[in-house]
Amino acid sequence: MQVFNPQGQLLGTIPLSRAPQNLAFAGPDKKTLYVVGRGAAFKVQLLAQGFKGRAK
Repeated sequence: MQVFNPQGQLLGTIPLSRAPQNLAFAGPDKKTLYVVGRGAAFKVQLLAQGFKGRAK
């Protein structure tokens, strides 16, 4: 899974053993990323803050 900044520059990758199908930022600071897909679930602690707005 690739991570980009708001300007579209690649910041890095998060290696996953299975292809992701959905993700969500969680926690009071939005620095926890939950990723699910193909029968697996991953919890990733982030250094950067995720999207704080509400999904449409």
